[in-house]
Amino acid sequence: MKLPSLSARFGLATVAAFALAASALAGDSILKGLSSTAGGYSTWDADLINVEQVSQTGKGVYVAVLDTGLVPNWKDYFPADRIDTKDGTGFDQPVSFKLSKDDPCGIDAGAEVGKLSQSTWVGSTTSTHGTHVASTILGYAYRSNFDAVGGFPLPAIVVRGIAPDVTVIPVRVLADYQVPARPHCPDPALQASGTVNFGTSGMIAAGIRYATNLKLAGYSPMVINMSLGGPELDPEEKAAIDYAIANGDLKGRNPGNFYYVGGTSMATPHVVSVAALMLQKNPALTQSAVEWILKSSALPLSAAGSRAIFDSAAPAMVTWDTDCDGAPAGARDALRGPRSLR
Repeated sequence: MKLPSLSARFGLATVAAFALAASALAGDSILKGLSSTAGGYSTWDADLINVEQVSQTGKGVYVAVLDTGLVPNWKDYFPADRIDTKDGTGFDQPVSFKLSKDDPCGIDAGAEVGKLSQSTWVGSTTSTHGTHVASTILGYAYRSNFDAVGGFPLPAIVVRGIAPDVTVIPVRVLADYQVPARPHCPDPALQASGTVNFGTSGMIAAGIRYATNLKLAGYSPMVINMSLGGPELDPEEKAAIDYAIANGDLKGRNPGNFYYVGGTSMATPHVVSVAALMLQKNPALTQSAVEWILKSSALPLSAAGSRAIFDSAAPAMVTWDTDCDGAPAGARDALRGPRSLR
């Protein structure tokens, strides 16, 4: 069996590092007696979408987070009542890479993939991306020794999630793979073998169908979070998505890693959380109704512009436009192809 587009379904975890894994937490003492982060500190992102103006918290709604899984010590970050590990799962598929004959730094898109198997929700050893995504939805316990070193001696705190009372079901659909060395590549970083984290179309489709079947078994309302993406939607994934929508599942997905706007991994759980708040208020909402409400109430963002932000210790100006190194936005992903593995 051939993998149609090996580069299509990388989690953004391959290009980002997250503070959750690096922080030394005292979760047991911070979260003791808490079943939710609803009483925790609010953050600027929650204010931007006016979460404080609604009474809903996502109670009674399930969110399947299709990602890298959760770290084994997730109880340091989240209230135990908010994670359903009993129904959590994972999907794996072996991949045999082939070096490109034409590109000394490339990997052939026609890699061989093996049989799909079901395994554990416990996360990747190279990425905490799924834990990071879940923290936007649920909130988290936070204490980092690095703050004090950097001159910000913050006390241990609980940060409120956008939908702090949902039940998250971890479904691991991204895994670690060993990419072979490319000894003739001029880039020294690629001359040795390395580990990347991604998922095949089969793994992701299996995760979507698994969450949908949970919904049919009574885990309802159900929302699926997919903070991953690629240049185009694979037919196997599309069939799984159609199955989910036909059976009343809502799905939030990062449609690709847009070159001129960062943070799509974080945007997806914000949208999913808002959908969960809507479903708590009205569980009868359909996928199309939720999509229409979200789109019709969102504030438009200009195609080009700039904004001043506070970046760590100093002000910074963030700018964006639709020119991606000479290619219009949206076209760049189509040109990337299997070189995303590089």
